[in-house]
Amino acid sequence: MPLPWERRPFALNCRMGLPTGPSAATEWYHRYRSRWVDALAPLQREFRCTGSSRIRLRYYFAEMIMSRIGVSPFGWGEVCFRDYEIMAAGALLIKPSMSHLKTSPDIFVEGKTYVATSWDPDDIGDVVRYYLAHPEEAKEIIHNGRAALSAYFEEDGFVKDVRRVLDVAREGRRYVPASMARVPIMA
Repeated sequence: MPLPWERRPFALNCRMGLPTGPSAATEWYHRYRSRWVDALAPLQREFRCTGSSRIRLRYYFAEMIMSRIGVSPFGWGEVCFRDYEIMAAGALLIKPSMSHLKTSPDIFVEGKTYVATSWDPDDIGDVVRYYLAHPEEAKEIIHNGRAALSAYFEEDGFVKDVRRVLDVAREGRRYVPASMARVPIMA
């Protein structure tokens, strides 16, 4: 059972591990995430937030468990380990809209299992402030996200997904996720 919302000392977990090194500032990944760090900076004057730089893994998980909200901007793709870590830790997942993507498990149901923002981080401050001011709504979304994640594992979703992929490979067919089975695929 995760730490209750009210007892979590961090309002917002801002860890997103910006790349470092001589070419980091010119990489799109660094520029995109830097925009998120900049958009979250004003919140750090209003609420207790974590930093955004990398820390040791055990401290990262400890902070996540003590955070009410976790943000997860896109990285090298839309889905990130952080999405699942935030949900598993019992925090509210806020990330850019995933409405264009189907996943298994389907934990990206806007307003039900996570909170979607625009792809541009300009609205992130308003979204975070809203959910910190409306904890009952946040808790409901957290509960739904954790339930979706738990159901996937309790119902052997991972095993079923792998079995589907292996069956397709054995038969020499193109893999189509079960959630997309009725969607026409262009070759």
